[in-house]
Amino acid sequence: MVRKKLIKVTFPDGTVICLSSRTETMLSVLKKIEEDKLSLIKIKWKHLPLVSVNQYLKFGEWMKPICPGWYLNTKSTPIDKYQQLIEIDSQLQLGLKIEFDYGFDAQDTVVKKPFSTGNLLVKMPDGEYIGNESSIDTFIEAIWKLGVDDIMRKGLTLNDRQLITKNKMYDNQVQIDTDCWVVVPMYNKEKLKLLRVIGAMLHKKIEASLI
Repeated sequence: MVRKKLIKVTFPDGTVICLSSRTETMLSVLKKIEEDKLSLIKIKWKHLPLVSVNQYLKFGEWMKPICPGWYLNTKSTPIDKYQQLIEIDSQLQLGLKIEFDYGFDAQDTVVKKPFSTGNLLVKMPDGEYIGNESSIDTFIEAIWKLGVDDIMRKGLTLNDRQLITKNKMYDNQVQIDTDCWVVVPMYNKEKLKLLRVIGAMLHKKIEASLI
């Protein structure tokens, strides 16, 4: 089985957190930190606080709850999360050991089982699996990894609509970066088909399936 690069965090008390989802690892670390320290985190991400008492609508499903009243903006790559954790450790002086490598065993399953059947599972060209609880999250993360700029250069369309635009033009678009909106198909079968088409157009071998 091909392993993906994981984040492993070791606390001074010996607690180790290393989950198959880098997002869940980061959330678990923040949940272990004392709540009154969250306000001391002064990191900006996408021009807004990384950890906030506000749920920023522009980031939608990427705003994940840490604890009642606090949210983390998870719209970032794995290496971003690794670097953010390092900065959080530095700001709060937590004494964490933070590692980012391929050799770690996840404390949960390699691919987290979704709550419902018919969800997306994507194997990327580097062997990494993407299987989030939300099929939209899976679709968008796969788009990121395939390369937004490359997809835009191909001028791909979906139902006569430009797949990626610099401004919001259609109701079924989701903002995935500054000046970058992607059309998200309504049904998972359409997401699956589109990812396969994108992979073929970019000459990148991906395996997409419904689980």
